[in-house]
Parts: sequence; C-alpha cells; structure tokens
Amino acid sequence: MLLVKKNGTMSFPLHYGAGLILPGSFNPLHEGHEELAWAANEQTGEEVVFELSSANVHKDVITFNTVSERMKQFYGLYDVIITETTTFLDKAMLFPESTFVVGYDVIHKLFHERDYPSHEAMIDLLRELRSYGIHFMVAGRDIDGHFCTLANLVIDDEFQNMIIPIEASLYHRELSSTKIRNEKR
Repeated sequence: MLLVKKNGTMSFPLHYGAGLILPGSFNPLHEGHEELAWAANEQTGEEVVFELSSANVHKDVITFNTVSERMKQFYGLYDVIITETTTFLDKAMLFPESTFVVGYDVIHKLFHERDYPSHEAMIDLLRELRSYGIHFMVAGRDIDGHFCTLANLVIDDEFQNMIIPIEASLYHRELSSTKIRNEKR
C-alpha cells in the first residue's frame, strides 16, 4: 500500500485508519467520482480518500505506467491510496473499520446471490466483512437507463446496519467511466 497525499508526498503506512474510502480504477477520474466524494464528505464531515487498485476482480490488472498516469489526475486534489486489492475482503483486511463509498452497481454485485457459488457463500462473505467493521455508503446509479437506489435492492436484515445511503439531495449522477471512454472513441 502506498499513500500519495494531494501535495505529492508519499508514505508506506502499515495500516490506514478508519475512514471513508472511494475505491475504483478511475479510468478516468470524472465529475461523478468527485461529486460522490463531496456528497460523502458533506453527509459525514469526513474527508474521502480515493483507493486506486492495480488489480480488480472484474477487470484486467493495470501496469505500473498506467497507475502512474492515472495518479496524475489526483495531484493537488485528493489523497490516494494505491493497492493491489482485488476484492472487498482484501480491502477489509487492509482497511478495517472503514466505510467504502460506492455506487448502487457495486453494492448490487456484493449483495446479489447470483455472483456466488451459493447463498451461504454470500452470507459468509458479508459476515466476514462485518467482522472487520466494514460499512458501505451507497449512492444511486444509472443501470440500463433506470436510476437505481437502495430501494431497488433486497438486503437481509442482518446486514442493514452495514449500509448507509447517500442522501439523494446530495448525489444524483448518471455518469460512468465506461460511458466516458466509449464516448471518446
């Protein structure tokens, strides 16, 4: 783990304290990410740190040069933690007692039984995340032309306390990195 402060100073902390972490590949960093960070800060009063992982369970591993290029987007604006975490369990072990700031699409995958070998596997993972004190602050997200919020998702009562909705008055954005990349082509 490498912490790069917005002023460019770097350190290799053994642990990163509890706080708000906005994970992503940031290809590119865009207004939606920045507004999501602002909304989480506005709602909680806590600063948001971005996490750029060179590995992701749903994407290809990115090279050192690509990480370096993506980091340029943050200079002077935000603190960023660079990791190699591929899953939220990896992130939980690295950042216990943290709150991950995510969109509906991310939380839908995490709480969707279809993405696990069994219902029990999903429950076991969620319980393990909870044992690390992990929470998720969730914003609505446009999915196939429909704006989805936590109201569109069934979450077992056992895990309701892990989820914090981002107030709709603070964030309602239909922007995605994929959409931006596709429009540039």
